[in-house]
Amino acid sequence: MRAAAADSASPQNEESEKEQMGGFIGFLVFLGIISCGGYLIAKRQATNTPFKRSMNRAAEIWNRADFKTRAALLEKAGISPDHPSFRILMGSTWAQLDLNVSALLAVSFSPKKPAPRTYTDAGFALTVKLVSSLKLRGWDQGRPILNQEEAEAIQAGLKSLKGMANEAGGGPVVFRPDVSEEIQRRFGADALKTFADNEWKYRGELPATWKHIVSTYLKAWAMKLDPWVLIELSELLAKASYIGEAKEAAEIVEDLFPAYAPRYFAGAATTSEATNVIVATARELIQRL
Repeated sequence: MRAAAADSASPQNEESEKEQMGGFIGFLVFLGIISCGGYLIAKRQATNTPFKRSMNRAAEIWNRADFKTRAALLEKAGISPDHPSFRILMGSTWAQLDLNVSALLAVSFSPKKPAPRTYTDAGFALTVKLVSSLKLRGWDQGRPILNQEEAEAIQAGLKSLKGMANEAGGGPVVFRPDVSEEIQRRFGADALKTFADNEWKYRGELPATWKHIVSTYLKAWAMKLDPWVLIELSELLAKASYIGEAKEAAEIVEDLFPAYAPRYFAGAATTSEATNVIVATARELIQRL
């Protein structure tokens, strides 16, 4: 970890540090997480020509369908009748539907759902699925929103990062602009993962707030694309008896992460070794499910 330049000799006051940290958290939410999740998947698919044809066909079917048919279509897309927006969706025209809902319906109308081909696409597709099926809080039309505890966890992680950098540099330091955002984003994601881990891993029983923890894991994964987050998520889902979803999370790591690993590890010499450990862990988890 290298600093480009030292801060001035005069110490920063506590209020200034809080303002800087709070500003960065806001920046993280805007740049790091908000641009991820189902929103990206839906946007990407909406510009794909075959998918646009599916969307047009789905729109025709939806607009002609009666309430009973629409209810069946929503359930086929994974949106159950007890979903708080179910009745509203049934009474909506295709143009009034949220983009993520439209995407789910269009895919469900297709003769065969194509499996995501990349690690990132598969992870974001799983995010969309879990946010919808588990009715997770902290998401607005596919956009993740940090709650107070998550924001505080990131703040603590970044404070720790700053302390380590200061210690390594022998005094207050700042990072070069070309690496600052990436370093701080990754540390923020690690802080979210640690926060989620501490909420359930070391307890005997499944906490009542396990769905909130699932949401936190998904936000952490969106920020860094860390395969260990999906592995921990898989363990948590299995503990909650969501075995199919648990297997899906672990299989994304086992099947698709190796192709993404060189990019994730930035070509490090230990890429192959680290990838083998990650994949072996995911495979062992799948065998236990």
